[in-house]
Amino acid sequence: MFVNGKTTVRIDEMEYNINVIFQVPSWRLKIIIPLESAKSYKVADFLFAKRFNSIVIVNEIGQEFTAFDCVCIRKITQIDEIVVVGQYKTLIKGRNIPNRGVLSFHFEGFEHFLNRFSDFKGYELSQKENNWSLLNNEGTLEAVVKVNNINCIDSLITLLVKVREYFEFMIDREIYVDRVAYSDGLGASIEVLNDKLLMSQNDCLINEVSLEQPKTIVEGINQWLLHYEPYKEVINIWKKTIYNRHVSDEDVFIWRCQSLELLCTLYKPLLDEAKSQIKNPKQSFPNLSNFLDALNIKHEFIKCDKDYFDEVKDVRNVYTHYNPDKHVSEREWRNASYIIKSALKTALGFVMQLDIKNNDFGFLIPKGTMEEIRR
Repeated sequence: MFVNGKTTVRIDEMEYNINVIFQVPSWRLKIIIPLESAKSYKVADFLFAKRFNSIVIVNEIGQEFTAFDCVCIRKITQIDEIVVVGQYKTLIKGRNIPNRGVLSFHFEGFEHFLNRFSDFKGYELSQKENNWSLLNNEGTLEAVVKVNNINCIDSLITLLVKVREYFEFMIDREIYVDRVAYSDGLGASIEVLNDKLLMSQNDCLINEVSLEQPKTIVEGINQWLLHYEPYKEVINIWKKTIYNRHVSDEDVFIWRCQSLELLCTLYKPLLDEAKSQIKNPKQSFPNLSNFLDALNIKHEFIKCDKDYFDEVKDVRNVYTHYNPDKHVSEREWRNASYIIKSALKTALGFVMQLDIKNNDFGFLIPKGTMEEIRR
């Protein structure tokens, strides 16, 4: 997809009209300057190696588009034109960002995610600001909210990224945000077409179906946002498990362990409980087994002997610190992978007070089965 239009460059009180192309879903921009006179070189030199807070273009039917945080990094001189190539961070349809209004969010597969509730008619838009709701617009679902104090595009994107991460947490996979609109209802409106943090370049097919009622999902969005800041680093580590598609299962396992360990360290009730599980007087801080035990005491996520938690810790150590004398069996690997995935989702839901079910149905492989060495 290409967004084409013209913009005006002012140099020494002179105005020059130039053509601009923004590419979607990549974040590339091209500025095309017809090679007509020495002034063309002057315009190209002015743009090259510059960073612009925004570039506004108008297409042939008068529609405005704005790209933010633009940088021009390469200049190509051809026979009849000079092309300045660069990149942008965010592209919107429109120009003026309302200070307050209604924000709507949709991702590809939203309707499928909630198809167990096909008779869901949607809720009313909450009149309380910053309180999310779900609307059903003739079969199209949208998460919507009234917002205020939006003073720049970044404040809008920051909020949307958090909401995206909530749904990704629910689905446990990357989602594709395909429509974001924001309007004050008085004529000022924008549509976010592309953003480096909000949009994805990957194919994101949603096959998962929610077991949660729409009401639970709405409450979850608001709880997620309410508790987000203290645990944003935990979420940043967890995101690597769904955004990186060409890494090993072992990498994903380690990231889940790190995310859980950090979460339990930050959340004092879990940390205190984990400390009480330490039996070795030489151990000064809880290990992964202690954290899993503490979580199971505070919010049970699995019924098993504590030895299985010790095995998760041992598997983590083997894949973190290579030692040719240390080995992991296939059984230990599969059990550890299942336990840590289930524990992390349960722990994040517990700490952020989300009323969610663990959809990952599985079972532990009993000892004596699949004991061949995996590594």
